[in-house]
Amino acid sequence: MDRAREAVARLFRPSGGQDRHAAGGDPAAERVGIEVEVIPVDAETGARIHPTRGPNPLSPRVQEIADRAGWSSSTSPVGVPSWELPGGGWLSWEPGGQLEFASPPLEDASRVGVAASELMRALADELRPAGIRLLARGMDPRTRVEETELVLEAPRYRRMTRHYRADGPEGERMMRLTAGVHLNLDLGPRPLLRWRAANRIVPALLAAFANSPRRADAERPHRSHRSEQWRALDPTRTGCFTCHEDPVEEYLRFALDARAFTLGEEEEPALPLRAWTAELSDAELRRHLSTLFPEVRPRGYLELRFFDALPADAYLLPIAASVGLLLDRENEAWAASGLPAPTPERLERAGRAGLGDRELLAEANDLLARACRGLHRLGDRHGAARLHDDLDRFRRDFTCGGRDPGHSPADFVEDRLDG
Repeated sequence: MDRAREAVARLFRPSGGQDRHAAGGDPAAERVGIEVEVIPVDAETGARIHPTRGPNPLSPRVQEIADRAGWSSSTSPVGVPSWELPGGGWLSWEPGGQLEFASPPLEDASRVGVAASELMRALADELRPAGIRLLARGMDPRTRVEETELVLEAPRYRRMTRHYRADGPEGERMMRLTAGVHLNLDLGPRPLLRWRAANRIVPALLAAFANSPRRADAERPHRSHRSEQWRALDPTRTGCFTCHEDPVEEYLRFALDARAFTLGEEEEPALPLRAWTAELSDAELRRHLSTLFPEVRPRGYLELRFFDALPADAYLLPIAASVGLLLDRENEAWAASGLPAPTPERLERAGRAGLGDRELLAEANDLLARACRGLHRLGDRHGAARLHDDLDRFRRDFTCGGRDPGHSPADFVEDRLDG
């Protein structure tokens, strides 16, 4: 138990030299990163395109782009290629064949969004003549999970598939059919306060940025079908935290209760971690912790995982909302105590009804207005002026009218988020 507690406690300590954030530290030193996922599809039929197989595999096309651009190529232990960009960041594959760009963390949040946007637009322009388009929705709207396959055949993903399959199709749909935007934020000078604040903003921002209103064979409508899949798969490793007590102890219980599918024989049902802790090495504990997928995940920084995939011109929007609410000291303190707890019921409403829920609509409008004020207070830090203008325009054009990105016809990376 002590070893597990220490492994969890490390997740809430700044990593990568971020211990420079003493209390009252300069917010300009706090870094932001982004991970954006897209789903490659055939431009004519909308059918999925496999990275390495089929009549029009994607990986050779990306390799041609990489060779011209001077990207450094490597191959994973399971034979899947990835590319490191000269300016930092990686382009790689997710288990279902989604293409992902992960940026380096930067002290200018607007530069992070602009760099990701420029890269994904350039990729889209290069791939379109080959009949390939990059779908920018939180969930593939036409493909059934039975029509896909697992791209990454590492033992981790085989075990994950087997574990999820025992509970229903939602886990495999999540792995193969969904795409998201993840934001990575330094923990800052008050890590536990930021953790509480980050968890409490989830329902309203999930609703405000919902972008997966369609799914093949959906039983009922959702504004975020991507979120629906996360709500339905293994609840021992998903969700949010009420943050009414010590976050380390709360997350420790979460980790101990989660079924550890990376341990034991692959064919056997997974046991909760608490059944294994007396025997586990540090490496085994780290591996288990990496299979927990709450909406906000501590990793020596905070990973915000609840945004649906968006077109490239919208990448600045979740960055702006998160920076304005969490890197502004006044908003961070307010959100940690002034917002309702992110209960499972509120998360379910956020994904199903979105801004059609009057309470969440009012909360989202208030949060984005506060975020804009927080960006104004940040002054010239983090490119806050540009973030402010983009977020304020989105709030007026979308959120105030009860519209989320899913109401826009922008299906692909290069489309503009309008309507």
